[in-house]
Amino acid sequence: MPKELAEAAFLDGAGHFGVFFRIMLPLARPGLISIGVFNVLGQWNQFLLPQVLNPQQDEERSNFVLSQGLAALALGENYETSPTSMAQLFAGLIISMLPVLIVYVLFQRQVQEGLSAGALK
Repeated sequence: MPKELAEAAFLDGAGHFGVFFRIMLPLARPGLISIGVFNVLGQWNQFLLPQVLNPQQDEERSNFVLSQGLAALALGENYETSPTSMAQLFAGLIISMLPVLIVYVLFQRQVQEGLSAGALK
């Protein structure tokens, strides 16, 4: 962030909180939203951490997250290429992909601004 903007705000009478919330935070918003979207995407695709923190308690009930459930579905069918197993697998893939796609579509403009903010001088 340019230090000159903060100095100009101080000369205009703004305090530290005013400079942060009125000047610096709006300038950093596209970058913060980009980082947030990429962080959500990374956390959504976690496989190993829920496997370790959320072990299966018994055989009757499964407590999978979506990525683990898709892997269990593929392993349960032994990677057969029957039409029903492929349809189930692709339906699960679409269900697991939709929330991330919705988040990206909602914040698409901010992600593009955040990625191109450092490229221009």
